[in-house]
Amino acid sequence: MKKRFFYNLARFSQKKNRRPLQQFDPDCTDYKKILVLSTTAIGDTLLSTPVFKALRQEFPQATIKVLMQKKFIPLFATNPHVDGLIPFKKGIVNFFNIVQAIKKDEFDIALVLHISDPFPVFMAVSAKIPFLVGYPPDEASAHFFSYSVPPPIGKHVIYHRLAVLEAVKPHHSTWSERLILPLEKGERGKITAKYEQLGLSDCEKLTLIGFQPGASKEFKMWPLESFVELGTELIKQDDKNIIVILGSQAEKKLGEKIIKGIGRENRVLSLCGDIPIGELPLMVSSLQSLVTNDTGTMHIAIALKIPTVSLFVPTSHRGIGPIQDNEIHSVVSRPRPCGDQCVTKKCTETPSCMSLLPVNEVLDATLRSLEK
Repeated sequence: MKKRFFYNLARFSQKKNRRPLQQFDPDCTDYKKILVLSTTAIGDTLLSTPVFKALRQEFPQATIKVLMQKKFIPLFATNPHVDGLIPFKKGIVNFFNIVQAIKKDEFDIALVLHISDPFPVFMAVSAKIPFLVGYPPDEASAHFFSYSVPPPIGKHVIYHRLAVLEAVKPHHSTWSERLILPLEKGERGKITAKYEQLGLSDCEKLTLIGFQPGASKEFKMWPLESFVELGTELIKQDDKNIIVILGSQAEKKLGEKIIKGIGRENRVLSLCGDIPIGELPLMVSSLQSLVTNDTGTMHIAIALKIPTVSLFVPTSHRGIGPIQDNEIHSVVSRPRPCGDQCVTKKCTETPSCMSLLPVNEVLDATLRSLEK
């Protein structure tokens, strides 16, 4: 019911305020105010940062703002290529507040990079933005778009994002595909202080190996028992190896189970739920290597040039995994056993196909990553 209401509101606004769609000119360079819509997960937003940089490169005088999830704003507040971040959150009151916030800037165009539902589209249309270019989240919202971008087949999603800008700027200079996540200078002292606060002294003399055992969905998670076995073996390998478990508050019990399974509390530290999201890049930057599922934390490590061992089965590392600094990143993967019939988010198989990844292969990849 709510969705239908906001859909009709956007339709009314479109008819009343927007220019005819056929007036969209892909060779127009006169965009003074640009809004980017990227309202999904951390990793998805990080994968949009090459577009932020390319936008600044192509429209150096423009005001560029991004509509993103409110809880992720601390991660992107220091991005040098955008002029402002508009917090996105669902809800009736939030809808009208966000529309008013967008309206104030009188944007010339909105680039839709990655959204999972149509509400950001409804907001942009209701805020009287004349042109929307990018990827419609569903069939019903497609007619709000001035131009729906055909996604490049077989390409990494970074190129999908850049294709949206290419639709607006077909004649352009060379763009970088690198993820951008700046860290402030002089952060090492903060890292040491944080670890001491958490009970780990002399962290500079230790080898910190990160584990990211959680993921947005269970079907992407390597089994807990496999992380336990891997951690046990890594601790045996070297007295300096310390396991640092990363995760959200919701993953706190997962971290505790891994500590209990390994049985060496003095060699395993769980930060699950203890690190504000704005400090997550800081803690990731302290690691010598990160063993990770397909998550936003993986993309943070890639952006910060921290070696990763990333684990993929149901999702594709070719589409979503590392494509920069490949000499420091390893991928352990297997073909999807369900092939094209894979249902990903709807999967209820136990154990999941992630159990196909053997611990000894991940261990070897992790040891190699510590040498880089």
